[in-house]
Parts: sequence; C-alpha cells; structure tokens
Amino acid sequence: MENIYRTTGETLLVMAYTNRAVDEICKALKTIDGAGFLRLGSKDSSEYPEHLISHLIGKMPLKQLYEKVKSTRIIVSTVASAAGTNEIFEIKKFDTAIIDEASQILEPQIIGILSGVRRFIMIGDQMQLPAIVTQSDNSLTISDEELHSINLYGLNSSLFERLIASCRKNSWHKAAGILKHQARMHRDLMKFPNETFYNGQLATMPGNDWQVSSEQRFETESGDPLESLLAKSRLVFIASNNESKAKLHTAEARLAANLVRTIKAKYGPDFNDRTVGVIAPYRLQCSAIIGQMEEPLAGSVTVDTVERFQGSEREIIIISFAVNYEHQLEQMFASAGRGAAGNRKFNVAITRAAKHLIVIGNRQILMKNETFKSFLSHVERNGSVISIDDIPGS
Repeated sequence: MENIYRTTGETLLVMAYTNRAVDEICKALKTIDGAGFLRLGSKDSSEYPEHLISHLIGKMPLKQLYEKVKSTRIIVSTVASAAGTNEIFEIKKFDTAIIDEASQILEPQIIGILSGVRRFIMIGDQMQLPAIVTQSDNSLTISDEELHSINLYGLNSSLFERLIASCRKNSWHKAAGILKHQARMHRDLMKFPNETFYNGQLATMPGNDWQVSSEQRFETESGDPLESLLAKSRLVFIASNNESKAKLHTAEARLAANLVRTIKAKYGPDFNDRTVGVIAPYRLQCSAIIGQMEEPLAGSVTVDTVERFQGSEREIIIISFAVNYEHQLEQMFASAGRGAAGNRKFNVAITRAAKHLIVIGNRQILMKNETFKSFLSHVERNGSVISIDDIPGS
C-alpha cells in the first residue's frame, strides 16, 4: 500500500472484514508520513474517530467535506460499510482496491465493489478463519460441473480461495504469491504453526532482532511462581482438571486472571491494551475470566473468542479452552476444510501471540484431537508443561 501511494497517484480503497482489522490498517496508515486517509463507518465503529466521515459530518460545511473526500487518496472501510455507501463511488473513482482478511469474505459480499475498481489486490490466509455462513453444508454444495471448472464447489467459499485454487490449477504464478516473512511472532512461537499449517515456508522478518532474541522481561528466580514459569519458556501449556459445566471452567478463569495480574506487575507503566489478550471458545468462559479481574484491569485487557481476535495481535496471548467434555473439541478445532485446514480456529488462536503463548486446558480431552496432540508434543520438546495443581493459589 505504501509503495503504491508513494510511486503512483492512484486512489486506493482499503478494506477488511471486521472493524478491528480496519483499525489495524488505520494504525499502520498513521505511520506513513503524509498518507492522509478517511474511514467509512458509524461513529462508534473505530478507535480513530477523527478519520471517520460520519464523525466529520457536522464538524465542517458539507461542501468542504465533499472536497476533502474527493481529494483524499485513501479511503478505509469494512466491506459491509463500503457496500452500503454507494455515494462514495459517485464521488470518487478508485484505481485499486486492497482487501485484507480476504479469506473471510464471501463472493457475493465483495464482487459488486470490485466491479467498480480498475484492479484489486486480495490479502488473506486460507489456513485461517473461513467465511461465516449459517446454512448447512448440504444446502451450500454446488454440483454443476461447469462451475467446478472455475473452482466453485460451494456457496460458503470466498472469492479469495477460489482465485487461489484457479491460480494453482492454471499455473498463474504471477497472479498469486506467498508473503513468507512474518513480523508478528517470535521464532519460538512460529515453529509449530509453520511446520503444521504452512509447510515450513514462514520466516522471521529480516532486521526484526526481537523475533530471534532470547531476551525477555520475566525472571526465572522471581518469587512469583507464575513469573518463573513464563521466564522458562515462551510457550507454556498448563493442564487443568475436569469440571462439570460444558462451557465454563472456573479454575482456568481464575488462573488466567492471575496470569494477567503477574504480567501487569512485571510490565509496570509499559502495560497497555496491546500487552495481553485472553482467548476462550465460549462467551460464558470469557465472562468468567473478566469477572475474576478487578477494574481497571478488566477494562485494559481484551477477553474474547478467537473470531474477534482475527486480524489483531498481543505481546502475550492466554488461551483458556474450558473443555470438560469431548464433544466440545469441535468448538475450537473447527472442521472447515480437511486435514490441517480443518483446524483453522486453533491456527488463528496460537498465531495471535508475539512473544509468549500460554495455553490452559484439560490435557486428557484435548489429546483426542490429533492437531492438539501434535501441539502438546511440540510444547513438551520446546516449551514448558505443568499441571495447574503445581501452581500455588490455583
């Protein structure tokens, strides 16, 4: 995006599926010197209200706002807001559309927008969360052979996935490529998803020394047992005991809150809303974790499902599985796709962490999933595995 902005005079429409991901784009744009941008969406949709057109209405005369919109080269939006704001396409002609999180966007949601731009660039990961549909698989299956010829097999597929498949089928090597250098994860955290989901193609970003450094904030000799545990490894699995409720695990919730307190104490004034995030597959468990944290701590830590974390990251991620019964495994290890592709949710969850990943769950139940079984073997070789019973106060 910066290269197009600097080297051409093009007008850009930059989109993602979720407001959270669009805010990440806004954050990146603010680091580009001179790259002014405006954002579509409601007044409550963004962390950057000063860029929202809806916020600027009433702040300046309409004619002045019109000229501002017309002269601004970068417009940022969710796909839904762009599709619902026809006026923007009457005011501006876009040369290039850039779509992030493209694997989550169904074809009908995006095709109308793309028909109004000169070219488009889709960025996504077909090994992470797919498009969300509510219909049954049977009602989405396409049996028409002519549609199969363009790699359209189901109405639940994204345009991104279909185009990737077409490029591979037809050897259109110039039309699709892989971004192999990732700048999010430390190499210790990258290793498992790289081997399991990406055929070993990922590498750390050249020049990002922190991704290969052994330095960290936590101290092995700390009097806090949780800090000592974090100091031993960037990758930790804590085995919890079985509880009776299907979507709630109180011991895991209490431990997750204690971990957040330990992290906050160690980070001191550097602790902020980007430091730690907590992921759980159930909103009931999310509420239980939040309930274990006092204000203002609870207000500075995002505790949410994996779907809400796609497109964002934290220095430290804590995952609480809260699984007490085998049938719950499907909730986290979603069956979207075959083989490794069938564990997209898990892949998203473990790749949100930059520097530390802490996973809490019932070992006996989780081991019934082959991907998690492989993950735990990896942690035993490259990280720390401990029982919740061995942690004082848990």
